[in-house]
Amino acid sequence: MSYNLELWSVRRVERSSLPEPDEWQPKGDGWSFQGRAQLNIWPTDEVLAEDIPEEVAAALPGIGFLTRITLSAASSRALLSRASRTAKALGSSCHGVVLNPQDETLHLPRGLKRFVPARQQSETRVSVTALTWWSLHAPAFTTEGMAQFAAMLKDLLPEALPRRYGPTEPPQYRYEATGHEHFVEYL
Repeated sequence: MSYNLELWSVRRVERSSLPEPDEWQPKGDGWSFQGRAQLNIWPTDEVLAEDIPEEVAAALPGIGFLTRITLSAASSRALLSRASRTAKALGSSCHGVVLNPQDETLHLPRGLKRFVPARQQSETRVSVTALTWWSLHAPAFTTEGMAQFAAMLKDLLPEALPRRYGPTEPPQYRYEATGHEHFVEYL
């Protein structure tokens, strides 16, 4: 009986991403580790947003790749542990989430952060982030359309919501103080 894991990642899995890369043998476009059982890392597939399970998308934004990891015979704890360690190591190096379909659990590798702010010098400031949206349908720019967009950000990508907003510098409204409804009204 085989054991399967899925790595949903921001970056593509490369040979250099593998833990102990010299121990892995090429197998088609993927890699194989021979032991008492065969551990395979299949070629990385590019995925679209609608292909990503909801729980995976909610755990980590920016996912664009899926890599399947299979163990040909999950007969011992040591083999299962090796498959799990490999998946977590790849998750760390490729910025990804490990989904275990057997027990439907989701694991963020240790130390992986959902959002990593850019490092700044003490005198450097990032004051504005500009987002541009194009729509073929005007309803996206109605009050209802903006409310739906802001609700989607709140649910799926809360770090994209502003801390402060407003037409002046510095922005006079603080999202935390004024709340989501005021932000939607402002939009």
